[in-house]
Amino acid sequence: MLAMAVVPLAIVALLFVAAPHSMGGGPMGPVSPLTWIVPAIGVVGIVLGFLWMVRIYRAAADPEAHASRFRFRR
Repeated sequence: MLAMAVVPLAIVALLFVAAPHSMGGGPMGPVSPLTWIVPAIGVVGIVLGFLWMVRIYRAAADPEAHASRFRFRR
């Protein structure tokens, strides 16, 4: 289950590395905030999704850890 959560991380890393870039040349102008905000939103979303998968995995690993759950009656 965790391996499936790592796959999107690997795909995003590959896309960042394989993204086409210019070879330079032109004058440096002001950098648009969208150049950093949009990728940051994507990275934060993927990291939060991965952390949620880790939480689900840890909860499923020991289902009887919390006796206060409704499905475990004494």
